[in-house]
Amino acid sequence: MLGHQFSLVLDEMGMPFVIIYFLVIVGFLFFLISVCKVLSAFFWPSVKGEIMKSSLVKQVMTSSTTQTNKKMYSVSVNYNYYVSGKNFSGDRVRFFQARGTSESLALRDLDKYPIGTQIDVFYKPSDPSKSVLVKGLSKGFFLMIFFFVGVLGQMTYVMFEHVSF
Repeated sequence: MLGHQFSLVLDEMGMPFVIIYFLVIVGFLFFLISVCKVLSAFFWPSVKGEIMKSSLVKQVMTSSTTQTNKKMYSVSVNYNYYVSGKNFSGDRVRFFQARGTSESLALRDLDKYPIGTQIDVFYKPSDPSKSVLVKGLSKGFFLMIFFFVGVLGQMTYVMFEHVSF
């Protein structure tokens, strides 16, 4: 039955559509696995840590079509913390961190992490080398959800609209 339905989709929509559809599904599954890992961090314990390095990182992105440069900024943070007497260091501020943002937003983030500041560090109990400063989901996470759901929904609609089972 499933093989027959697959042949109908393949005949009607073509192989490129089917390949892209399955790649989107696989990407969504990998994304969901990452989400489960992020959600598990809600249960991670915390210890006090110290900001060792905090800096603004500027990247210049050049558009290949318009040949214009766009400046993107991000924050680089390094911190140390101790778990059961053992020293660890980390650099992850949050999960699903944006690659770049405006200078003003990056500076606002940078102000939260001055060198020498004591901060809460959340660490994975089974592997204390994995840590994060901000638990939870960022706006980028929700954009990814809308992207995947939108693309999958649209592709599924197109597939069912053109193929009668």
